[in-house]
Formats: sequence, structure tokens, C-alpha cells
Amino acid sequence: MARQCPKCKRDMRPLRLEGVAVDLCPACLGMWFDAGELSRASGLKFPDSATGAAMAAAKRTEHRCPSCAIPLYEREIDKGAGIFMDQCPNCAGLFADRDEFSRTRCHFVAKGAAKRPTTPADREQRETVPQVDEDSVFLQLFQYLTSLPIEVDAPQTLFPPAVTFLILANVVVLVLAMVGGLEEWIDRLGLVPAKVMHGDQVYTFLTAMFMHGGVLHLLGNMYFLYITGDNVEERFGWHWFLAFYLFCGVVAGAADVVGRMGSTSPAVGASGAVAGVLGAYVVLFPQNRFLCRWLLGWRYFWRPVYFEMPVYGYLGFWIVFQVIFALLDVPGIGWWAHIGGFACGACIAAYVRLREKRG
Repeated sequence: MARQCPKCKRDMRPLRLEGVAVDLCPACLGMWFDAGELSRASGLKFPDSATGAAMAAAKRTEHRCPSCAIPLYEREIDKGAGIFMDQCPNCAGLFADRDEFSRTRCHFVAKGAAKRPTTPADREQRETVPQVDEDSVFLQLFQYLTSLPIEVDAPQTLFPPAVTFLILANVVVLVLAMVGGLEEWIDRLGLVPAKVMHGDQVYTFLTAMFMHGGVLHLLGNMYFLYITGDNVEERFGWHWFLAFYLFCGVVAGAADVVGRMGSTSPAVGASGAVAGVLGAYVVLFPQNRFLCRWLLGWRYFWRPVYFEMPVYGYLGFWIVFQVIFALLDVPGIGWWAHIGGFACGACIAAYVRLREKRG
């Protein structure tokens, strides 16, 4: 029999995080962790259950434990964390609201919490079969063909409506453009610095981020939006994420106009807005990792080599290269749009984290 959410009284469904089976409420997206499961699910070592004096100082709530049916007590998960969860004084289970799992993980990573030890069997499995968040044959095949990274151990606990809508919108626009004449659509929807500087076609700050120059251009942008946008959307909420995405896209367009002052070439693509999502992702989830694939070999003897890299390392290299190529004025890519979008997303995410810490 399914457990009921302490807040919504809805049946919760099972969800696996780091191999730990927890319970997820489909309505409020809160998660229930049995005793000791929070630290195991986050892959870190920290005390996740409080007893005695800590529980005595906790505040009784109206919510009841889904296992013991007794009132839960709200307590701070760690002194100074600003993260308050409901705990059962009997079974020590914890109920985490929508974004509290990712916030707790970020807090203990920043505090220097050690990773939980793994057994030899776990290490052998990780070396032979990469453990990716999206356990999808499609993603692994896509990575094999493109060498793009895959998220590792970055659980997504909700369906991302905003990310899904944005991907579908970009796909629909490209299909319509290819049917109606791609070059004509690019000229109509693309952002031309020389025109907007004179007050013409200002609407292209928005339309340009939904127009792409081809299928490969679209796939690259939508892939990174797909693997990182869901986590950022979970943190912001779908409505704020949508506003955030569009704002980053406009800021990226403005940076492109300043960087290509007077240019008559139209710029298209969601890369500036997606760069904003990447900037927020690296600030909000610095502990996440990417599984990368390189091909090593000589002539006809090539073999894939898999290795993990923290997202701040991968995206740090990426943004450094954007700055270098922008300063060298390498044509063909919106380097300044990438820089502007990334900086905008990172600054907004930093502000969000600061507000979360202040409670």
C-alpha cells in the first residue's frame, strides 16, 4: 500500500535516488526519507536524524508521519543551513519539501561533507557501466555519436513542463521554417545588430532564440537545455524558470548586439538563453558531475574513454573558451551572446542561493 504525503494526503510513488528507494508526492513534489535515507540518497556522509535535545527544540506541525501516523516536528537540518524539514520523533523519517533535497545536498557539499563509501561491487559497477541520471539508451547513443556529456547522479524529481514546452516550441519553429523557407525565416526572425540599434525589429530579441539554422544547431542547444534545465526548473518553479529563460535570452541578445555593433548578419539560436541555464546550473548544483567521452587511439584503432568531471570544471573550460574566441573575434558563433547569457544566469542563481541561505 502506498504511503500518503504528510501535506497533500495523496498517495506517493517510489523514486530511486543513488540506489535508494524514497517516496515522492506527485502533487507537491515533496519526498519522504526513512531514517538514514537522506544522506544515502545524497551520496554524502552527514547526520540526517536528530533526537533528544534537537527534537525537543523542534516545532510541532499539523502533518503526520506516513508510517507512524503521529505528528511531525519541524527542525533545521543543520545549524545555520536555513533548511527546515519535518521529522518523525518515533521512526526518525524526514519529509523534504520540493527543493529541499537539492538544497541540503548543496549545503553539505559546501560544508565539506565526505562522500559515502562504496563497496567494491559498487565501484566495479561504476567502472563498467556508467551510472547516468537519465537511464536512457537514446542519451547514451546520442553521447556516443556526439561526445557530449551526460549528467551523473543528478536526480530529477518532477516532470519539467517549461523545459518541455521550450523544446517543443523550438522544434515546431524549425519545422515550419524548413517547410516555408529557412533563409526567409532566419532573415525575418534573426537578430540583426544594425537594425535593432536603429529601433527596427526589436521583437527579434525574443524570436531569435526560437529560430535555429538547422537540425544539428537545434539538437545541440536542446540537448543541454534538456539535461540541465529540468534541475534548474525544479529549483525555480516552472513559471519563474520560463521568465528566467526568456530574460537570459534577451540579455544574451543585448550582449550580442554590443559585441557585434553594426553587423548586418542575423543571429539565431537558443544558445544564449541555454547559456543562462548553464550559468544557473553550475551555481545551484556545483556538486553535480558530467560523464564525458573521448576517443583515444591512432589511425584505425580507436577506443572510447569515459571519465567524470565536475560541472564547474566542464562549464568553466567552456566559458573560458567563449571569452577567448570572442576576444579573437572568431566569426560564425555568438560568443558574446553565450558570455552574456551565462553571466546573467549565474548572477540570478547566486542571488537565489543567497536568499535561500538567509531564509
